[in-house]
This record gives sequence, C-alpha cells and structure tokens, in this order.
Amino acid sequence: MPSKTFSFKKELLKQNFRNVGWVSIVYFVGLLFTLPLQLLMILGEDIIAMDQRHQGLFSHMFTYPLQFIFLFSMPVLMAVFLFRYMQVKGSSDFMHSLPIKRGKLFNYHMLSGVIFLVVPILLISLILLISYVATDASYIYTLGQLGYWTLLFVIVTVLVFAVGVLVGTLTGLSAVQAVLTYIALLLPLGIYGLILFHVSFFVKGVSNWMFLDGVEQYLSPIYDVVSYNAVMNAEEIVLPVEYPVLAAYAVLAGILYFVARWLYQRRKLETTSQALTISALKPVFTFGVTFCFSLFGGMYYGEVQNEYSWIIFGYILGALVGYFLATMLIQKTWRVFSVRRLKGLGAYSVATFILLAILPFLWTGYEQYVPEVSEVERVYVGNSLFVYEDYQARGDLSFIEGEDGIESVRQVHQSLLENTTPLERGGRNFFIAYELTNGETVYRSYLADQQEVSPALAQLAESEEYKQMEYEAYSLSSDDVAIIHIHPRFASSEGARIVGDEDINGFLEAMKQDIRNFSYEEMVQPQGIHSGVSMTGQNVEEHYYTELHYAYENTTRWLKERGLYEKAFTQASSIKKVEIYPWVVDQPSGHAAANQLEQEGLEPLVVSEPEKIDQVLKGKESIDKEEYLAVFHSKDPNYGTEVLSFSAEDAPAFITDHFGGEPDGN
Repeated sequence: MPSKTFSFKKELLKQNFRNVGWVSIVYFVGLLFTLPLQLLMILGEDIIAMDQRHQGLFSHMFTYPLQFIFLFSMPVLMAVFLFRYMQVKGSSDFMHSLPIKRGKLFNYHMLSGVIFLVVPILLISLILLISYVATDASYIYTLGQLGYWTLLFVIVTVLVFAVGVLVGTLTGLSAVQAVLTYIALLLPLGIYGLILFHVSFFVKGVSNWMFLDGVEQYLSPIYDVVSYNAVMNAEEIVLPVEYPVLAAYAVLAGILYFVARWLYQRRKLETTSQALTISALKPVFTFGVTFCFSLFGGMYYGEVQNEYSWIIFGYILGALVGYFLATMLIQKTWRVFSVRRLKGLGAYSVATFILLAILPFLWTGYEQYVPEVSEVERVYVGNSLFVYEDYQARGDLSFIEGEDGIESVRQVHQSLLENTTPLERGGRNFFIAYELTNGETVYRSYLADQQEVSPALAQLAESEEYKQMEYEAYSLSSDDVAIIHIHPRFASSEGARIVGDEDINGFLEAMKQDIRNFSYEEMVQPQGIHSGVSMTGQNVEEHYYTELHYAYENTTRWLKERGLYEKAFTQASSIKKVEIYPWVVDQPSGHAAANQLEQEGLEPLVVSEPEKIDQVLKGKESIDKEEYLAVFHSKDPNYGTEVLSFSAEDAPAFITDHFGGEPDGN
C-alpha cells in the first residue's frame, strides 16, 4: 500500500502540472514546429546536396533564432508561475501550512519544474532520433549534433530556471522576478562593458570593443547562445557553447539550487508583495542601480558629445535617475521625491563617484606598459582588432618578428602614448598586438593624428616586414588567385579583367616590386583617385582586395603594355567637373571639408576641360591638410564625389594663378 508521503508527493506533482503544465506543453509545441515539423518539410524537398553552412540543428533551416526564444522564455515563465505562491499572501500561507518541511516543499517544486522543462526536450530529441533512423537525414544533421543539441538545451534550460527561482526567493513580485531574471543573466556582461567604456574615456590604449571581443560569451549565457550564427569551416561545426562552458553552466545551476534553497528556508512569509524580501539587499540593490545608471549616463554622453564636461554631466544625471528608480521599485511608489531622500541620494552618489574615480587608476600600469624587445616573440600592427582576428581565422596573418622591426613598433607605440588622448576621435586607427614569449598577447588600440606619429611610423612603414603585413597582395601568386578585376572610380565600363596564370603572375609581381619601392609618403598620401582591385581565389569563396594608384609605377607600365591602362584608372572622360577650393586652416579633412565648403557657399574654381582634369587627377588622397582641395563629380549621377588635394608646390599653375598664389588662411 503506498505511503501517505508518496501519495502527497504524487498529488503535489499533479497540482503543479495543472498549474504550470501549459508552459511545458507550449515548450514542446514550439520545439516541435521548429525542429521535427521543419525536418519533415525539408525531407519532402528534392535536395541532393546541401551547403555545409545550412546543416545542423542550429542552422537557419531549423529557425534557430526561434529556438533560443523558447530556450530563454519558457524556463523563466516556469520559475515565475511555479513559485508564484511565494508572491501571494494567501497562497503562501496555505502552502507553508502543509505538513511538509520548507526544504522538501522547495525540492518538490524545483523537481517539478525541471521535469516539466526537460521532458519536452527529450521528447523532441527522441522524435529526431527516430527520424534519423527511419529516413536518410544524415546530410542534414548527425547523431553527434543531435546529442549536443539535447545536452545544450537541457543544461541551459535548467540554468535559466535555477536563476529564475533564485531571483524569486529574493523578491515578492512576479513581474519583478521575471525582469530581474533577465537582468541577472545579462548583468556581468553589462557591468563589464560599462566599466570598459568608462575606463576608455580616461586611459590611453583601451578599446571597449577590444576587451569585450572574445570574452563576452563567457559573461552571459544569453549572449553566448544568441550570438551563434552557424559559422562553419571545412573540418567542423563551430558550437554555440563550448563543452567546458556547458560543464560550468551545469555546475553553476547546481550551486544556484543550493543557494536558492537556503534563501527559501529563511525567507519571511510576510515579505510577499515586497520588491525585495531581504532587507540587507536593499542598500546593495540601490547602490548597484545607481552605479550602473551613472556608468550608462557617462557612456552615452561620452559617445555622443565626446567632452569630459558632458561625461561628468552624464554620471551625475545617471546617478540621479538610478537612485530614484531603485527607491521607487523598493517603495512601490513614484512618490519618493522629498527632502529627506537627499541624504540617501548624497551618500549613494558619493560612493558611486568615488568608485568611478578609482577605476581608471587601476589601469595606470596598463596604459604605460610597452613590452621590451626581449619579451616579444612577434607583433602585429594594423587598423583594428576585427581585421586582426579575421586574418588570424583565415590563417594568413603576417607578423613582424625581427628585433629591428619590433623595436620600430615599440617606438611607434611610445609616440602614440605621447601624442594621443583618450577622447581622441579624429585621425587614423592604430591597433597593436604583441604576442609575448610567455604565451600571452598584449592588445593596444589608439586613434591618432597620423602627422604627429609620422617620424616613428615612417621607419616602421618602409620595412619589408611591415609592407608584407600591410599589403595582402604581397604574398599572393597565381596559385592563390584565379581572376583579377580592377574597378576604377567613375568608370562607365566594367574595368579591367586579368585571367591566366602568366598575366596574373605578371600583374602581382609588378605590384610586389612597387610595394617594395614605396616610400612612407607614397603609402600614406597616394597619388590620384585609387582603383579597387578585387581578386577571386582558386577557391571561389576566397576573396582578396587591394587598391591601385599612380605610385604603382611598374604595375602602371605593365597595364599600359597590355592596353588595360584606360580601363584600370579613372579617366577625364568620366568626370563632369572638378571644383577646386582653397583649404583653410580651420576646416576638417577630406570629404568633411568639401561638405563644409559647399555649405558655406564659397565660390570654387570649376574645371571641366579634359586636359586640365588630367592635371588635377595627379592630386593626393591626403588625410593631411594641403593648400588646395579638389572635389571630383562624375558624369554618372549614381556615383558620389571623390576628393584630392594639392600643396602649393605641386598644384598646377592654373590653380595657383586663379587663387593668387597663396590660399586664404595659410
């Protein structure tokens, strides 16, 4: 005969299913539509072969974005509705009056929630397994992929449910429980990102995105799963969550269970309908909200206004908003604006500002650190972390490894420290990655006026190692490239097309010779309107890109010999007119200067004669301010404008004669 305890457990499980079974059913139906039924439609199509990028249960074929919506919504709903009795006084009193210890009551509800959430996942997995055995679905997913999908959904579902339950023990409001659950899942990532933005306003070399990249997935399971985009390579599928991280999630879910159980046993019954059930957490919560909103305010105004006065204003405004929002939530009323609140506002604001002031000082050693040559195995210099990682993923990343080259990079680094400010927003991006002999990698990112670091940069830029790293074409041959297509600006034709191993090798060898001969000035201030050079690899998925301009003397000669010059470079016949302005001191650079001059209504020298346009086409694509600015307009209205510049010494005579020899303001 069954014991009374067993019957009680059975009835409690039935009651829980009557209350929240609909969540389990919705979870099952949602996964049924996104996986088995989707598979049925795929199998009904006449598909002989499938691109590897569309394979697997996490591909867009199985509406993966919809899968993770269910993954992160159903466990939260289960936690909210299954433990809702804690938030309602009548239900709380009744449940806790039952002849069962609070710890066991918690365990029964926790076990019910896990069962109701995991069973739909296992049923879907079983259906997919039967489908795999009964049909030829091996070209869509493998048994290993099915096993991984099941493992990921079970662990992440239980983790999110455990977080929701833990949050539920800390609050007496169901709506607050749901909102705080998502905040808790994103909190480490959010705080880390806000702190990095804050530090980047005061410390040189810090890039917020540089430190978030590669770390963010470990700070939030939501970001970890959602950021997956079905990336694949020839050997294996890149998993949404790595196995060690999944193991950590499983351990974390277990820890959260014990913490939630401990809090549940000590939770006071009269705290139902209160925003926070533990009084000691109220000041912690208020300070946390004040601090986060202050960081957010500073980040917003720092990015928008880029001035320290506005950043400080953002910190103050954010602290005010954060403090009063936290107070409203705790007090459950908006009527919190009174004189007696000023004391609390002052205390929390002072604590917030002290922490904000301390954080940048913790990075002082980071800012000043420049590795010694003996510490560096090799170093990369480029424009951004993302380019560095892209090349690294493709396996064709070039480094500077010689001692002289590494020392040149160090000199550039020192110059960047001396000539940049954290709030610098104009100029060129400099990204440096030192790979040290101890296996660590040191990243630095700066935005600087190139003129100010030119003395140090010139020595580095003219080295062969740097050119090999900077110019992708330097290491290519006909073994890598199948087709070369040159696209001139403003061209009405399709440009120049180069095929065949002999011609491709000839073109690339001419480019390499030119690159070896480039001076620093030719590299940073190329002459003429550049043409784009796109190269399709022997593998059609591989593409390379570079630019072609007049400084490529050997390449230009090679093109002329084969009758491709006119197709490869912008010709005067494609240009409707050129507007030439004096470039005064207080104007910005490039297209920004052209736009400002047009808005000011300054009368330009208009050139439309082909022979004069040919002369103006010899200008420089300069990021530095010269004496004259030339704005090119295409005959084709679909094209935009291009901008070149001239110094007084290099400008054609008809320009200097028109403006009287010296431009205004110089």
